[in-house]
Amino acid sequence: MLRCLVLVALAMPGAVPAGAPAAEIAGVTVPDQVEVAGQALPLRGVGLLRWHHLVRVHTAALWLPPGAQPLDDVVKRLDLHYLRAFSAADFRAVTEESLRQTSDAATIAALRPLIDRYQALYIDRPADSSYTLTYRPAQGCEMAADGRPLRVIPGREFAHALFAIWLGPTPIDAGLRSQLLGE
Repeated sequence: MLRCLVLVALAMPGAVPAGAPAAEIAGVTVPDQVEVAGQALPLRGVGLLRWHHLVRVHTAALWLPPGAQPLDDVVKRLDLHYLRAFSAADFRAVTEESLRQTSDAATIAALRPLIDRYQALYIDRPADSSYTLTYRPAQGCEMAADGRPLRVIPGREFAHALFAIWLGPTPIDAGLRSQLLGE
């Protein structure tokens, strides 16, 4: 059951940046905008991922430039705030399963070295912690834990596959995707 719970949770990324509060969900407050690479990004949406509609797994918040689509090659940030504790092994298993659900085998094979570098960043996380994914087109995707940058994984294709887990055409949870996109 924990593996399934984590599968739905699949997280990456981190701390909620400073700014005026725009939304609160499950006791987590998120700002109305964040600054990334000198660009102010407005909050697009927030959501709550539940496992089997009962167990609250994580909140999510997405900041995206106005008019941008979620998988465009633009600066963006996705914050996942975990309401339950998860082990690094759980995160790795969920990431692998989610990538298999949202990307084709050829894409995963081509990205394997980058996926492995990313997977190595996971650590055991207590409840009330976060992972944040921040994508900068010229640099890559940065993973942060509770606001502490861990590493930047280069490449647009890697970032696209990672963000597609939550925001792609076949995300792990269509309802969460709709919430994040304000639909």
